[in-house]
Amino acid sequence: MQAREVRQAVVDVVPVFASLIAPPRPLEASVSLPQPKVIPASQVQYLEPIEIVYSRLSIRQREKGIVFVRLLIDEAGLPRDVQVSRSSGFARLDEAAVAAVRKARFKPPIENGRPVTGITDIPVDFQLENDNADGSTLTGERVGGGLNARSSQTPNRNPVGIVAPSYATGDLLAEFTLNGSIAFKLNVNNVTNKLFADSLYTAHYVPGAGRTALLSMTTRF
Repeated sequence: MQAREVRQAVVDVVPVFASLIAPPRPLEASVSLPQPKVIPASQVQYLEPIEIVYSRLSIRQREKGIVFVRLLIDEAGLPRDVQVSRSSGFARLDEAAVAAVRKARFKPPIENGRPVTGITDIPVDFQLENDNADGSTLTGERVGGGLNARSSQTPNRNPVGIVAPSYATGDLLAEFTLNGSIAFKLNVNNVTNKLFADSLYTAHYVPGAGRTALLSMTTRF
């Protein structure tokens, strides 16, 4: 009687163990997520355009080139996953391009009347202003001028009534920076070469300086 009960218990337990070691059911097919829409750079629309910040050091080192920046434009028009897809060859320019694109805002792409996520590669062009054909670069200019005027004057002791007439002279200034490191400055004083009395005495006078020009150059290492 006891042996029969043992056999019956074994029969009852075997299906339970069989279910535990049974092979797993096949996984259901995964649902494919929609891929971002590929947008040509020429079709990207901006709400806030890219504003390039050209660092002084990059200008001084004459760094220039095009950085291609890859990004996702989400349904709200915000840039996501911004990264360099093709370098300009200059790390500073690459970093500046990524930073500029992250601050921009876009119109999201539309599909079936609804905004969707898009992917694009945007070229960010860094070019030095006034870049000349010989490779030199004019990065800064300054032009100015001034007037010097003096009313008529007489010497302290003036028994014969000497009077020096009033006068006005003009000065000019021109300055420009080449390649971000060499600066030239030109000063021209008394442009019209005016004859005037700088100091007046009873028996004589000291004439003012005629036209003078001074050209100077400074450089940074």
